[in-house]
Amino acid sequence: MEKFYDLNEANSAATNLNTQTGEDHIVVDRGEHVSPRFGVLKAPSIGDKVSMAFNGDYYPVGEIVKITPKTMRVIMTSDGTRFYRQARNSSRWVANGCFALVQGHVEAQNPHF
Repeated sequence: MEKFYDLNEANSAATNLNTQTGEDHIVVDRGEHVSPRFGVLKAPSIGDKVSMAFNGDYYPVGEIVKITPKTMRVIMTSDGTRFYRQARNSSRWVANGCFALVQGHVEAQNPHF
């Protein structure tokens, strides 16, 4: 993720990346107490393989089948899991209050002692 101190710089970078790569990129706000505050990342898209993660454990949940237009507020996967965006322009989508959406099919468990 590219990081920026200014929202206008981040918007400009996202627009440039969209033009150069042909892929969608979004501006994310990491919060007022984080520096640099803004970032640009590749937007999730329908068909992406994804997993959910919590505390070092990862479980595949299929592919993205539906995304709320414009706001990307809700992402639904092929197994029926719904991930909700934490805040308006957050880079974090969460299911059931704790499972984070991650790219790729990952199946790994944190070893417990």
